[in-house]
Amino acid sequence: ARPLLPAPHTAANVQPPQGHFDAATGEFQFVVDAAHRPPRPWVNVIANAGFGFQVSEAGAGYTWAVNSRLHQVTPWSNDPVTDPCFEHYLLQDLDTQALLPLHATPGSGTSCRVRHGQGYSAFESLHGALKAETTYFADVNESVKLVQLRLHNQGGAGRRLRALAMVEWQLGGARHERRTVRAWKSDSPALTAVFAKQRESRAGFGGATAFLSLSGLPGPLQWTCERSEFFDAAGQLVIPPALGQSATSGADPCAALAGEFTLAPGQNITLAFVLGHAADPAAAEQLARNWQSRDAAQTLEQVKAYWAGLLGKLQVRTPDPLFDALANRWLLYQTLASRLWSKAGFYQAGGAFGFRDQLQDAMAFAVIEPDRLRRQILLNASRQFPEGDVQHWWHAPGGEGVRTHFSDDLLWLPYACAYYVQVTGDLSILDEQVAFIDGPAIPEGAEDAYYAPQTSTQTATLFEHCARTLDKSLATGSHGLPLMGTGDWNDGMNRVGHEGRGESVWLAWFLCRVVQDFEPLARARNDAARAGKWLAAREGWISALHQDGWDGAWFRRAF
Repeated sequence: ARPLLPAPHTAANVQPPQGHFDAATGEFQFVVDAAHRPPRPWVNVIANAGFGFQVSEAGAGYTWAVNSRLHQVTPWSNDPVTDPCFEHYLLQDLDTQALLPLHATPGSGTSCRVRHGQGYSAFESLHGALKAETTYFADVNESVKLVQLRLHNQGGAGRRLRALAMVEWQLGGARHERRTVRAWKSDSPALTAVFAKQRESRAGFGGATAFLSLSGLPGPLQWTCERSEFFDAAGQLVIPPALGQSATSGADPCAALAGEFTLAPGQNITLAFVLGHAADPAAAEQLARNWQSRDAAQTLEQVKAYWAGLLGKLQVRTPDPLFDALANRWLLYQTLASRLWSKAGFYQAGGAFGFRDQLQDAMAFAVIEPDRLRRQILLNASRQFPEGDVQHWWHAPGGEGVRTHFSDDLLWLPYACAYYVQVTGDLSILDEQVAFIDGPAIPEGAEDAYYAPQTSTQTATLFEHCARTLDKSLATGSHGLPLMGTGDWNDGMNRVGHEGRGESVWLAWFLCRVVQDFEPLARARNDAARAGKWLAAREGWISALHQDGWDGAWFRRAF
């Protein structure tokens, strides 16, 4: 057995690589070698609306489906020192038994050019006369991750090689949940895929099934579901000389596939590992069958075309090329892939819909994709209680989340709605009927309550949903400023107003702006009573801001 992990690199004399943005593609490119390594993992977040993954320069990261916190297909880690890998995509020279690193693996000494792009990350390496390019990407629509390996033998002698992947299943929100995972290989000789099913129904993911397959190699494949085959007596990760063809139920499951092939002088080959996910075993098997014959290279071009089409709708050109690269290629990409879809990054895998967060992020798409903001506004409105307050955050698919006394969350609904109408002129959104949610009030003396509310039989127009947030936010404290509750956009100030007396200067500013933007919509609907009430409250807040809120040189933060 060959060690799977090289000795860790030492920090002495290792410098950060000189990264740059490619003007033509927007890729962030850098080279990692023995003398150059990022001080912390430089990660690309890649996703579609319901599935995604992260990948660092070392090829580490994790994959999720539906919910990046509660349903991690493979384990997540935010350790910036070791950046552990739980999905291994490997290439081995069968004549020397040496590993040929495909990524910027710590301690390998191999030079690797890393290219993080929109929807993909590519790794270029050279092993003697063997050129390798490994590209990670996800399908635009389906819950499928592809790791495409393109090899070119530029030498005069053939190369005997072995492609191998080993992924450690989790299918849950914590490592211990792998114990209820059943792993097996399909009985169909025409389907080279290893499957894993989560048997526990916790968090609504019972029956969820993932698979690993390998396409592009004509010969037979080895497989195993036993992670223990990849450890020696000392507990070190190793590559076994052969895979044991073993299924498993619980304990320590994995999926491993390996195939051997020969690359003649001058020959090219393209193969692809496919990691997919579906709601149940039958759907997963069908998905695996569909992708067994799909063209990975064509899928990659579709991914690039999707992002180019979306981001190309709004472009800027300034004297600063760095600003242009961020504005034209990266800021909206990261907002959608990381914030709206993944709800995760390297340091945190939250998974939940943040009421304020998702509205703020969706507002960035008002010009280039206004329907995305429209859908987000209506979704958020469906997480409001009849009393006017909202869930601070909630998880899909069950809707469990936290009801709080945060004072700003609910106000982002009318703020985003007014902004949407200003940008698009679409007043019809105000008449959309949206159901409320029902659930118990926060217990007396408590700051929040976590539970899964029920969809209410009570519905109202979006305008009414927005109006109730303002109606609920008019109470003031002894200084005439709005009550802060347990936070006012600054979650860290949760104790300023938790007893019902604290007041927020920032919230007064925000309320003044929300009333300014939303009040005309009320008047246009002949709701003069509400509009007048909100305007009167606004005048009071402005007066309080200039009296007790102002100390003569600065605005105070809160009372």
